[in-house]
Amino acid sequence: MIDNIFTVKLLDFPIFKKPIFSKKKIKGEELVPSVDLSKEKNSTKLKTKYLIYLVCSLIFFGSLGIYLVFSNYFSNREFSNRDFSNREFSRTSFSDQAQATPKPTVKPLPTGKQIYNYSHGNDVVGPKPTQVIIDPIDPKPGSTQSFSVKIGDATPVQKANIVLKTDNQETEYPLVLTEKGVDFGIWTANWEMNDSYDYTYQIDIIIYGITETFSGGLAFR
Repeated sequence: MIDNIFTVKLLDFPIFKKPIFSKKKIKGEELVPSVDLSKEKNSTKLKTKYLIYLVCSLIFFGSLGIYLVFSNYFSNREFSNRDFSNREFSRTSFSDQAQATPKPTVKPLPTGKQIYNYSHGNDVVGPKPTQVIIDPIDPKPGSTQSFSVKIGDATPVQKANIVLKTDNQETEYPLVLTEKGVDFGIWTANWEMNDSYDYTYQIDIIIYGITETFSGGLAFR
């Protein structure tokens, strides 16, 4: 009877199911915090990887820069040499063209005083030249050249001129009556030769009568 009074049923709480005082360590209840070493290892690997990437990038860009510098240097030298050779080629080409197209051959002339006689057909009316004297025919530059023409004056002559044609110019000179014959007159002129006559050398004679005009000449070159 007494035993039944003091018998107390423990409540079904977890605290009463585990011993309050126990020296045995219960698995999973350790209070020492654990350290995750895998994170530190991963961080070290990432740093190493980034460093490798950086070094490789520096090596790549440095090599690229060196390549570009030397490539530009050698290309400039090659262009300079090629440009020089082109200039030489152009100079040679122009020289070859000049040699390929030489100037016409200079026609030889007689020397000293020259006399030319004219003859005319019956159809030529009016005043006519019958003789031309040129002294000298090959004057040196700056020297004096004289010209005279004998004109038959069956028809009166009003005036007479000549036109001297040389390499670079045409010059007209008036003729002066210096001698009068029975049926002719001699008209003359003098001038200084101040132009070359290597390729063009011609004297045109113009004689004005009362109604007719004569025009003709001598072409030496």
